[in-house]
Amino acid sequence: MDVPWPLGVGSPENIHIQAHSDSRQPLTRTLEVNLTVWDFPRKKTVLARNQLILSPGNNFMGQAPVTVPESLVYPPQPGQQYVIIHATWAPTSVSSFMEKMVLVAPHAGYIFIQTDKTIYTPEHLVQYRVFTVNHRMDPVTRIFTLDIKVVFPDGGVNPGHGLHGVLPPGLSQRAVTSTSPCPHRTRMESL
Repeated sequence: MDVPWPLGVGSPENIHIQAHSDSRQPLTRTLEVNLTVWDFPRKKTVLARNQLILSPGNNFMGQAPVTVPESLVYPPQPGQQYVIIHATWAPTSVSSFMEKMVLVAPHAGYIFIQTDKTIYTPEHLVQYRVFTVNHRMDPVTRIFTLDIKVVFPDGGVNPGHGLHGVLPPGLSQRAVTSTSPCPHRTRMESL
């Protein structure tokens, strides 16, 4: 069983399963593999399920997508979070299973912010673009919230001069006016 490390949340991740023959009992019949993703460490809640068929036609190899819900990592909790991926297969003479504990990525993707220049002076318009993608770098197809704060060169933050807004999916373009009292630099950061 091959699993992405870390396992992303909120979008499908492929789990690769391959069965190997045993010299005492060669593989000839179709195997039905059931995948279950459990919470860790209690193993009380099923987070995702899927099934795949391994047969001589696919050389006893296959992939099945599973999606770990974002609710597993939100709200954020201290420390790293894991899930247990449990695979069972039949028919065999003895019921068989395999388990793997996998680290879960604490975020659902990436945000890229592009500005028109790197240094701004007071009252200049700050133009920026926001690109949102998931772990596979595919565009995110849902609305998200972006908070931007203005950080002054001395490290101070003026909360009244930031930007908070809900942005539509994919590529978004906005502008905000720089209001730093320092005539030299204003740095825009995402929260």
